[in-house]
Amino acid sequence: SSDVCSSDLALTMALFPEPKRGGVDEGQPAERPLLREATRSLLRNRPFLLLTLAYTVQVFAYNPVEFWLPTVLQRDKGIPLVQANTIYGVLVFVAGFLGPLLGGFLADLLVRRWRTSYYWICVASALGAVLPILGFVFLGKGIPLFSAVFVEVLLGNMSTGMVFAILMAIVIPGLRGTATAIILTVMHLLGDGLSQPLIGQISSALQSSGSLLLGFGGRFPILEQMAHHQHLTLALACVAAPSMFLSACLYMLAIPRAASPVLVRNDVLEIGA
Repeated sequence: SSDVCSSDLALTMALFPEPKRGGVDEGQPAERPLLREATRSLLRNRPFLLLTLAYTVQVFAYNPVEFWLPTVLQRDKGIPLVQANTIYGVLVFVAGFLGPLLGGFLADLLVRRWRTSYYWICVASALGAVLPILGFVFLGKGIPLFSAVFVEVLLGNMSTGMVFAILMAIVIPGLRGTATAIILTVMHLLGDGLSQPLIGQISSALQSSGSLLLGFGGRFPILEQMAHHQHLTLALACVAAPSMFLSACLYMLAIPRAASPVLVRNDVLEIGA
C-alpha cells in the first residue's frame, strides 16, 4: 500500500506545479528565518501553542483507541479473530475516509457565517467521540458495538484537516513547514507514544488486582466485574474519554478573541494571531 501511496503522490506532484511560498499571503514574510528566530517566534505564538496542545491531547486519546480496539473486540467482547479484524478494518477504512471529508465540508459550509467554525468542528470532533468511547464499555457484541466503533472513528478524524488548515492560518508562510514538523513530532511523542503503553499498564493492573476502585467494588459490582472481564476496555475508556473532553476544552481556549478577527478572502482562511 505504501508503494501505491508513493505513486499517487508522485503523480500529483508531477501534474500540479509547486505554488510559490506565500503567494496568497499578502504582506506576510515568506522567507524561512533562522532556526533560533523560528523557535522564538513559535514559542511566542499563543494560538499555535494551544492548537498543538489540543491536538496532542486528542491524539493521546484517539490513536490508542484505534490501536487497542481490535484486541478489545477479540479479548473483551469475545468476537472471533477473523470476524473482528475484518469488520473493524472495513469500518476504519470507511469512517477514516469520510471523517476528514465531513469535517472539511461542514467547516467550509459554516465559515462565512461563523468565523470560528474550524475551531468548533475540532471541539465537536473531540466531544462527540466521548459517548461512543464510553459505549465500548457497556455494549456487547453486535450492531450497537460496531456502530459505536464507526461513529468514534468518523468523529475522531473530523478534526484532522481542520487542525492543519488552522495551522496554516496562524503561522507566517516562512514558518509553516517548521510548525507542521513540530506539531507532528509532539503529537506522536507525547500523544500516542505515551497513551498506548499507559493503557496497557492500566489494563494489566486491573487484571491482576481485580479492581482499581479501592473498595468501591462492593458498591458497584458491575464495575468490579468489568475490571475482571473487560479490563482493557475499561482502561481504554478511562484514559481516552477524559482526554477527549480535555482536548475539546483546549480547542475552545485556542479560539481567537474578538480582537483577532477571522477573515475569508480568496478562499483562504486567515486568522489573526
